[in-house]
Amino acid sequence: MPTDDQLRDSQRAMWTQLSSGWRKWEATIMQQLAPVGGSMIEHSGVGDGTRHLDIASGTGEPGLAVARRWPGSHVVLTDLVPEMLHIATQRAEADGLSNVETVVCSADALPFDDDSFDTISVRFGYMFFPDVAKVTAELRRVLVPGGRLCAAVWTRPDENPWINVIMDAIQAEAPTPPPAPDAPGIFRFAAPGAIGSLFSDAGLGDIAEWDVGVELVAESPEEYWEMMGEHVSPAAVALAGMDDAARQRVRARTIAGLQPFSGTGVVRVPGVARCIVATKEAVAMTDDGRAIRAIPAAFAAAWNIHDAAALSTPFHPDADFTNVFGMRASGREAVERFHAPIFETMFRDSQLVVDDVSMRMLRPDVAMVDVRWTMSGAISPMGEPWPDRRGLMDLVCTKEDGAWGIAVMHNTDLLDEALADAQASLQGDDAPEGVSGP
Repeated sequence: MPTDDQLRDSQRAMWTQLSSGWRKWEATIMQQLAPVGGSMIEHSGVGDGTRHLDIASGTGEPGLAVARRWPGSHVVLTDLVPEMLHIATQRAEADGLSNVETVVCSADALPFDDDSFDTISVRFGYMFFPDVAKVTAELRRVLVPGGRLCAAVWTRPDENPWINVIMDAIQAEAPTPPPAPDAPGIFRFAAPGAIGSLFSDAGLGDIAEWDVGVELVAESPEEYWEMMGEHVSPAAVALAGMDDAARQRVRARTIAGLQPFSGTGVVRVPGVARCIVATKEAVAMTDDGRAIRAIPAAFAAAWNIHDAAALSTPFHPDADFTNVFGMRASGREAVERFHAPIFETMFRDSQLVVDDVSMRMLRPDVAMVDVRWTMSGAISPMGEPWPDRRGLMDLVCTKEDGAWGIAVMHNTDLLDEALADAQASLQGDDAPEGVSGP
């Protein structure tokens, strides 16, 4: 078993070798991954004046996107590999950005003071860190209270043919056993809630996760083959260890595997990433507080994989649930039965994002929790596309037999923002103390 230092040395050497491939295929890579970076930025709370840290930045994204969009921000790009950050520096200079700096360092030993950054992004870095708990503790340390950390990882292999086409061909030629569950690898955190649990264990709160679709576009199957072997680490490493005859057999299998994605010659291969966001609490969180705040995150994670059984798990066995239409389910099993058919129909492609969680302890074993959410990708009961929605879940959570769970949940849609703004304007500058907007 290699040590953490040996793993980092190996990764540094590998990514140094691949840096030229990232430069060569920059436009294609940026196009594929842009939706992920964009979604991360939107949920991170970045703005002018923000001090933003981009970890495992490679050639600069999504940190450079932050710098371009908010010239008043200050962006620090970090990576293990100087050659990758050199490309990032050239890209920043080409865009005329003066609000960017680069720092070569390891994510588990950051050379920054406590509470140095308002927001942090880690796009496709977590799965390669040798000690993810140590990295998360470092990220929490340098994040200001109330600051947000957002990461992205890849979901299951079957949802990512963009890489699995070539990896299946490699596996057919040179079978290897699956990696250990905690070993660095591209699908290490494919399971829903895996990064969220890591964040929760580190004392971060208000955790939410959602999936983002991507598409790798190549001009031809030959271009896909060349590109994947020159910038995707597991493919490049595997191919480097083969002789020419073996590589040609892998190439033939790869080209054949691209047939379903090669309509008019152009290759379009899909994939799915998962984004996870969390907040560093402004005050120290108790164990009970962390357990309560984990409930909305677990609900959203189950919703986003459309798993009715997992969604019902945070409910107590005798819980009551009322949806936005006033329909009621009594008991955990009823909650599961209620959601199973709608996850196969109107909500089969929906994504739920937890925007804010507020909590009030009524007794040591009872908490009132408000969860503000947004939803996209749903279909109305009449079968028509449903516009993006905003809503509020009110939860009564209780601690029973030492475990927190949902006793009562009421869900409701929030009215149009324009109506809420109109009501707020009626109160003018003298809104009653303690009143806040939707």
